[in-house]
Amino acid sequence: LNGWFRDFAQAVPLPWFVFVASALEEIISLIPASLVMGLAGSVSLVRGYNVFYLMLLAFIGNIGRLLGAYFYYWLGDRLEDVLVPYYKKLFGVSHDEVEGLGKRFSGNNYRDGVVLFLMRATPFFPVTITSVVCGVIKMNLRVYLTASFLGNFFKDFLYLVIGYVG
Repeated sequence: LNGWFRDFAQAVPLPWFVFVASALEEIISLIPASLVMGLAGSVSLVRGYNVFYLMLLAFIGNIGRLLGAYFYYWLGDRLEDVLVPYYKKLFGVSHDEVEGLGKRFSGNNYRDGVVLFLMRATPFFPVTITSVVCGVIKMNLRVYLTASFLGNFFKDFLYLVIGYVG
């Protein structure tokens, strides 16, 4: 897997590699973020790019990540609508109760955004589960996308810098 990413990074322009690999990394959770962004940071150093270019790469990569994160948010939203009514007896809760629970946990946009930012900025935190749960509880989409983008940007920029100087 590492070899494939290395070959892909050298075969396409670096911004395209970061965009595509970040989207894949978000959708296929087994790919570590440190692999994509660390490799991009190392390639940036070899190609003579400066640290400001790393910010651009973090921005581009997070557009790709946001597409993957939104997919899982959407999936969580749809699964809740379909599975909860179908398995009401198994879960012991109704569709309205799940929606009510979501409103209790996602009522304060600032608090929700800060918590999600911290979850996204923390390395090795399961982002797929977070995205699905945010979709299930129907977190405010604007807050979800903004906090996800900023948290991922912070973490990915850190990985890019580590790859650049490491």
